[in-house]
Amino acid sequence: MSSSTDEAESRHATLLAALRHAVLDAPAHTDPGLRSAASGGGALPEPLGAYVGKVRDQSYRITGTDVETLRATGLGEDEISRSRLRPPSALRCEA
Repeated sequence: MSSSTDEAESRHATLLAALRHAVLDAPAHTDPGLRSAASGGGALPEPLGAYVGKVRDQSYRITGTDVETLRATGLGEDEISRSRLRPPSALRCEA
């Protein structure tokens, strides 16, 4: 492998680790267990489970109504945005 390839892989590994930390481990209002379940495809309470599934499988279909449904259950902007920021393939790939 060339030196530039090694540098690129190292840089991406560092960025991926920073992304994982920001989404899963950084201080937030969202319960760490919920973030972990969302990242690993685990069970989530409704309507959050349906929303995360929609973000994962059909994000182009997310509407304001979906977000309002989450707000109506008491979820705040932090919980909603962190559930939306979950890039499943990036968070599960090996660095």
